[in-house]
Amino acid sequence: MKIWLIGALLLSYFAEAQQPIYKPFEVDSMAEPRGGQKSIDSYVRISLRKPVTALKLGLAGRVIVTGTVEPNGFVSGVSILQGLQADCDTEAVRVFSTFNAWKPALKAGKPVRQQVTYPVVFKPNKPFIYENGAQINYYDKNKGLVDSTNWKTRYKLVKPVKPNWLPSGDMVLYKSKGATSWIEDTRYKLVREELTNKTPTGKRITRLSYRTPTNELFDKSYEIDEDGIMLSSISYDKKGEPFDLFSYAPNGALLEVTRNYRSTVKLSNTGLVNSWKPTLIKHVMSWYPTGQEYAIIVYEQPDQLPQIISMRDSTGLVLVDKGYGTAIFRAIKTSHLDTTRKTLFTETGPVEGAFKQGVWTGRYADGSYFYEEQYDKGICRAGKAWAVGRDTVRYTTLENPPEFQNGMAGLEQFLRKNLRYPFDTKLKKTQSKVFVRFMVGADGTLSEYEVTKPVHPELDQEAIRIVSLMSGLWKPGIRRGMEVRMNYTVPINFSLN
Repeated sequence: MKIWLIGALLLSYFAEAQQPIYKPFEVDSMAEPRGGQKSIDSYVRISLRKPVTALKLGLAGRVIVTGTVEPNGFVSGVSILQGLQADCDTEAVRVFSTFNAWKPALKAGKPVRQQVTYPVVFKPNKPFIYENGAQINYYDKNKGLVDSTNWKTRYKLVKPVKPNWLPSGDMVLYKSKGATSWIEDTRYKLVREELTNKTPTGKRITRLSYRTPTNELFDKSYEIDEDGIMLSSISYDKKGEPFDLFSYAPNGALLEVTRNYRSTVKLSNTGLVNSWKPTLIKHVMSWYPTGQEYAIIVYEQPDQLPQIISMRDSTGLVLVDKGYGTAIFRAIKTSHLDTTRKTLFTETGPVEGAFKQGVWTGRYADGSYFYEEQYDKGICRAGKAWAVGRDTVRYTTLENPPEFQNGMAGLEQFLRKNLRYPFDTKLKKTQSKVFVRFMVGADGTLSEYEVTKPVHPELDQEAIRIVSLMSGLWKPGIRRGMEVRMNYTVPINFSLN
């Protein structure tokens, strides 16, 4: 009986594997991207990482790739039909292979395998110098980018990078000395750190980041797994603040892009007088692991209320369009019934003018948690929540962060009393802020300490020591009327005064 079953399974497998691959004109309904052509075009354009060797030449052109859309909507057997150059061809195959949000072809009413082709476009760029495995840029006295032959050249930045853009050594800024020589001005150290968390398959994660002489983050940082697959990249401004964040799935598929930027928004229009102000905007675009577009959400200061611009489900069905519709958020959460188990969390409700409006509900699939809230233009006016083993709670504020006993005044007093300035760094006259992130438990105890903005090993160690002494001295964060575990970050200020 067992042998017969295995044989039947093998026959089924080989029958599936031997299905013919149809040409587009041979099917009744051709394979197409879920969400339309714009969906795949946007995904490929944003996902594409033009190789360094192509960028240095300013190379532009198309790579035509071909593959098979399987009956399950995934693509297989991706190869080059018309190439550009070897590394561009490899990148085109990589990106196209991660887009698996296809409506399969139909023939006689059944999904079948179909060959597809797609042009991956590499746009032109201004060429730059790439020598001995390093990108080299030249700057004038005001650090403005200039050509290497420009008489105004005063600085040279040498950045060792691999063809896939991953850094391979310290970045060094040189200052001109005379007509032909250079002296080192500033060194941005490349720091490699193995993180405590791992990929879902258990692979180690390493963070590569550049640090200024004062240990501030600079230029870019990357997280990669042990196979060199990029999991995230973050770009930093001159103050060390992130402004571009890219997140990827373990297979390299693009999951999320967050862009922080300043813009000028109109406050009012009273006839002849317009009132404007600069504001910080966070723009978040996300995808399903298949490459199907998920949502575009915008946050504006000062209220930071989420503005849901668009949203689709995993099949490409439009849920929210131009700020109107019904949104559905899903995530995996820890069950209230058993903290060792996970369950599906679903939140849904109407969206009007991009803001939450009317009645919204959230629930765990295992029935251990539920809430209902009333919204008006994105603001929660009233809510009630229930969790297994807990009474129903009512609230008007969605979230209150953790708080040190006696507030900020109490925290400052604690730091003044217990903070020790390391002797060696005092001789070096080092003074700065070390930012420490930690988890505040529902009982006020602390755990999971992490220095997010390192300054100096001794200062970092002292910052962790002082924060760990605070365990049990915090009031837990409140979310939807209940005490919960919540992350919090404090700056530990080291000053010689």
